[in-house]
Amino acid sequence: MVSMHTTDKQFVLSRSDPMQLSFSVNTDQRMMTSINKNKKRRKLKIKEHIRDYISVIPFTLENSVSLIIWPLYAAIFLLGSNVFAKLGGIITVSTISMIFLSRAIGRVIDKSRGRDLLRLGTVVNAFLHLVRPFVTNITGVLAVGVINEPITASYRMPYMKGYFDASDSQPGYRIAYLSSVCATDSATRLLLWLALWILLGVFSAKSVLVGTFYAASIFSLGIMSERYRALDR
Repeated sequence: MVSMHTTDKQFVLSRSDPMQLSFSVNTDQRMMTSINKNKKRRKLKIKEHIRDYISVIPFTLENSVSLIIWPLYAAIFLLGSNVFAKLGGIITVSTISMIFLSRAIGRVIDKSRGRDLLRLGTVVNAFLHLVRPFVTNITGVLAVGVINEPITASYRMPYMKGYFDASDSQPGYRIAYLSSVCATDSATRLLLWLALWILLGVFSAKSVLVGTFYAASIFSLGIMSERYRALDR
């Protein structure tokens, strides 16, 4: 018997079986080739995705304003008593309107009109931020909620399609790409809340939140700076 040792396996080969010896040698060669390929380090090409990082900043700011700051503003200054019950009812009605319109939005995206829909939704949503400070009662809050859901979905859905397509089209560093975008998102949220905390030490809470809506109407337009290839086809 002839004994051949590798780094992780031991093959016991029969001297009378040349086919087995040939198979084992070829297997070892393929394993070494695979290991050598895996040793080649891949680098994330930041310059190719600079527009992704730029667009995710206004995307994150807009989502924070719509999903956190606006409900907070409505709860404190507009809804009065039974705040949680009223917010729950408004969110329910808004979600139902979104469910009925999501299929239509998806069909538009599938027809290669994703970027057009994203830009339309971004512009209308920016205008909606300008309207928020003028809402004075629960009826207005409900109207904004019902309008806001399909409008924000019209830019979020194509944006997320482009984002995940971009990550899937980066073989070898998909996780690095996703992590870097998430890091940009987290840093943006940190700076937003830090800025609001500083401003609250100088101005009243209502003034700061109203100013945030006006700022969001401008900064959210930066979402249109994306250049995701999935929205080109």
